[in-house]
Amino acid sequence: MKIGSKMTKNVRSQVINCLRRNKDIFAWNPQDLEGIDPGVITHHLNLDPSIKPIMLALEDHKRVSFITPNRTFCYVTMPFGLKTLVDKIFRLHLGRNMEVYVDDILVKSKEACSHVEDSEETFAVLRKYILKLNPRKCAFGVSEGRFLGFMVTQRGIEANPAKIKAILVKPIPGDTLHLYLSLTSQAISFVLVREENGAQTPIYYISKVLNRAECRYTPIEKMALALVTTARKLRPYLLSCPIGVRTNTPLK
Repeated sequence: MKIGSKMTKNVRSQVINCLRRNKDIFAWNPQDLEGIDPGVITHHLNLDPSIKPIMLALEDHKRVSFITPNRTFCYVTMPFGLKTLVDKIFRLHLGRNMEVYVDDILVKSKEACSHVEDSEETFAVLRKYILKLNPRKCAFGVSEGRFLGFMVTQRGIEANPAKIKAILVKPIPGDTLHLYLSLTSQAISFVLVREENGAQTPIYYISKVLNRAECRYTPIEKMALALVTTARKLRPYLLSCPIGVRTNTPLK
């Protein structure tokens, strides 16, 4: 188990005390796995008898496998209407203070002081459904981290630097690059693409969640913020390659 090092002393103490109070949520050894009520995990597929099942590729079988008391099974056709267990039990939390993907859980807090409350809320749901966490895969109180191959920070979702390092440190002079900007009421995002032989290849993507003050910006102010954010992130490209900016937001 890991605990973030950038918290204040008071918040760090609260997080540690929270984990101690909820130590029963973690599976410290195989004997701690009590099992889940079958009524919670049983699902029924609402299928039209005329629909022909879609076969799953062999390499995807392991991604839809599940464990029973006797052995491990997997689906061989696309499971229509199937929702994962975490989607079902955390339906009231998704998008508010939690994001999930299959069995990966991300608890998010807007303020460090509310992280303990959000964690306690998550632990209560896990305890209700007798679910356990693997302490070796848990990190609490971190301000940024990798989730599903991306970097999740206070700024939003960004590409993992380890995966795009070669592109970032070695921009190719003379490349034709295009920057696409997108604005919404609560976020700004952009994607940088390289054009070669008439085809465009994405090479950098950034999404930034706006704070309360930034949400009140006018469209032109949000566009200016997007350009400033872009200039800070793409400095190596700006210094070596001409970049055309494309957006559907009126600039006048």
